[in-house]
Amino acid sequence: MGLASSHQNPTVMQIYKDLGAKPTDHTMHKLLHTHYYPRTMLASMTEAHHG
Repeated sequence: MGLASSHQNPTVMQIYKDLGAKPTDHTMHKLLHTHYYPRTMLASMTEAHHG
């Protein structure tokens, strides 16, 4: 799609519209923000929960 920002994504903009929210709302940031973790950290987190 060649999108550089979430506010350029029509799907994300529809979510904002459906929820009556704005891209600057803190709640929307928490719902839509993705966190990245190193795979080694994920492996240790999985072992701790299933160990």
